[in-house]
Formats: sequence, structure tokens, C-alpha cells
Amino acid sequence: MKRTENITLYPYIDLLLRWILGLTFAIAGGYKLTAPETFAQILISYDLLPAAAIQPVVVFLPCLELVVGVALASGIYPRAAALLSNILLVVFMVAITLNLLRGQVFDCGCFPTVMKKLYASSPFGMLARDAILMLMGVGVMVYRGPRKWVLRRFAA
Repeated sequence: MKRTENITLYPYIDLLLRWILGLTFAIAGGYKLTAPETFAQILISYDLLPAAAIQPVVVFLPCLELVVGVALASGIYPRAAALLSNILLVVFMVAITLNLLRGQVFDCGCFPTVMKKLYASSPFGMLARDAILMLMGVGVMVYRGPRKWVLRRFAA
């Protein structure tokens, strides 16, 4: 295969990464918005936030995840959205690691029950999943070629 033929695949790889990452964040945020009580209980069980911070996080975090997911999938400022997704993933990984070090077994509260097997439900599986998603985010951030299926006037 010639080098020029490989280059034509890069926009499609970028698109695939954006869609996987974007749909993951959109589904997670959407699920949390539909089940705020469940998400609040999960945040309380993490035992990392003061009680006064639970309600603002229950409202803000799912909205941010949903916006980041839609931005990635639609191509609105994809590098910025990928950076935000990676920041969120670092926060999630720190929370998971802290609870692992405490010996707590927990549900991340990210996805509906029907999707837990697909997205890993063990703490080590959650860390591996988040690391893979983070690599996807890095891929979107470093890609500098033409992007496929973006809202052109907003695309970065």
C-alpha cells in the first residue's frame, strides 16, 4: 500500500474515534440525567465529595458529558471536546483508583445496567476502559488532517 493510500484512511479513523468517544460520553451523560437519584447515591458511596457538592455535581457533570459527547460526535470543536473528555477521564480514573486503594467495590454509575458488560463493571475494567477512551481522545487531539462529517463553520 502506498503512503498516500494510508493518509486517506486517517480522516475515517478520526471520525471513528470521535463517534466512539462521543457516543460513550453522550450515553453516560444522558443516563445520569435520567437517573439523578441513582447517580447521587453513587457519588455519595464514592465518599470523595462533601455533601454540599453532591447536588451541583449531579446536575453539572451529566450535562457536561452530554455536551462533550455531542461535540465530539458532530465535530464541533473536536480538539477542545477531546481535551475536556480526557480531563473528565482523568478525574474518573483518580476516583476509581482512590476507591480501589480503600478496598471499596462499587459501580461507576456511568451506564445503564444493560450496557455494563459492554463497558466493564469491575474497577480494573473501568480503569482499562477509561485508559482506552483517553487514548482515543489523544488521537482526536493530535490529528491535524481534514476531518470527515463536521459542522464546518464550528470545526477546529
